[in-house]
Amino acid sequence: MELGRALFGERSSPQQLVAMGFPSEIIKEREPLVCYPDNELAYRCFIDNSSQWRAGMGGIYALDYNVIYSWLDAEGIKKRKRNQVLREVGLLERGALEAMQTRREAQERSRQK
Repeated sequence: MELGRALFGERSSPQQLVAMGFPSEIIKEREPLVCYPDNELAYRCFIDNSSQWRAGMGGIYALDYNVIYSWLDAEGIKKRKRNQVLREVGLLERGALEAMQTRREAQERSRQK
C-alpha cells in the first residue's frame, strides 16, 4: 500500500519542510521506496494500467479490473499466479486511493478558506 500511496500522493521536499518552519537539522531525506522482485509483476501491472480508473460523481473509486484481466491474459500469466498478482494490485490500488482522497480533502479545505 505504501508504494501505491507514494505513486499517487504528495511528498513534501526538505526545502518545503524548512519553508514551513521545521528545523533543517531534524529533516532527513526519505529513503526511496523499493519494489521487491517478488512484487515486480504486480507493480508492472499496476503501472501499465494506472490510467484505467473507474470514476463517478464522487471521483475515482477503483481500477477497472476488466482491463487488469486483459493485461494478465496478454502477459500470459498463469491462473495460479493471477490471484497473487490481483491481491498485490489491490494493495497498490488501496494505497493510491487513500493518497488521492487525502489530496482531494486538502484541496477542499484550501477552497473553503
